[in-house]
Amino acid sequence: MVVLYVDDDADDLQLFNEAVKEVDPAIIFIAASSAEEALNFLHGELLPDQIFMDINMPVMNGIECLTRIRSTERIKHVPVVMLSTSQNVSDIEQSNALQADFISKPNSFRNLVAELTTRLKQLK
Repeated sequence: MVVLYVDDDADDLQLFNEAVKEVDPAIIFIAASSAEEALNFLHGELLPDQIFMDINMPVMNGIECLTRIRSTERIKHVPVVMLSTSQNVSDIEQSNALQADFISKPNSFRNLVAELTTRLKQLK
């Protein structure tokens, strides 16, 4: 299984990587520090089984990136979970309208592992 995590915060990228390895060390973890980097990866050969993406990023935010993903035939089917520290209703509605789930960023490592365990088991 391949998981792509998109977030401009280096600490969050590292924490997410550690949580994924806790869930299943066999998962291939790909980190992208910007929406642009994620889109470049998604145009390569290896496609992720699941994308987790922060909404609040500079230059191109997560919703803009999700819109591009959903408008690209080759990758529009990939499941996406949008994450944010806020509970902005507009972000939730936009995520859902683009067939993505929305979750608040878990407030602890244990909660992150629990959320990932649930989400990734659904893919197996």
